Amino acid sequence: MYVDAEPEFFYVPPYVGPSGWLGVDLDKGLDWGRVADLVREAYVEVAPRKLTTDLGPTIDIKPPTMTMDPIEFDPFVADYAQERLANIREICLAYPETHEDTQFGNPCFRAGKKNFCTLYFRNRKLKISTWAGEDGQATLTFDKRYKIPAYTGHNGWIELGIEDPPISGEAENLIDTSYRHFALKRMLKALDEPTQ
Repeated sequence: MYVDAEPEFFYVPPYVGPSGWLGVDLDKGLDWGRVADLVREAYVEVAPRKLTTDLGPTIDIKPPTMTMDPIEFDPFVADYAQERLANIREICLAYPETHEDTQFGNPCFRAGKKNFCTLYFRNRKLKISTWAGEDGQATLTFDKRYKIPAYTGHNGWIELGIEDPPISGEAENLIDTSYRHFALKRMLKALDEPTQ
């Protein structure tokens, strides 16, 4: 109901959305009284009844007055991050039937519907994540720059920090392996056909 009525403020978040959770964009001008009402409503929904009987009125909250450095809000606006993203974009979009998308707010690249490359920040450092398989993980992690990422590592993904540009050909090899793992047969056929 919220998303249909005001999609500029509300969205169904991944994973928890089907269980009834509502995503709220706080930087789009939504009245903070409404934000307070939504938080109160959520609290009343999940708290034990004894904690909600004497709750009192919704608090009156003023909007924040401090501004944020745009890089703190979205580190992808940094010049070096844009440069790395442009390089990765050029590599990924050269493959058949690929497109750029987002996953959890981070840029990713898909072969058809399958994600094969994601960029994100972890501990304020820019990372690229691709599928490498268990054998690839074992080999690559001899190099301390590589890590097996949380959440996706058990599925064969690998993470490489790219604050500094990767070694020549390194990103291309990682992306190629990952693309070939997720691509459909017709995509691979188009990829391997000699160009005229």
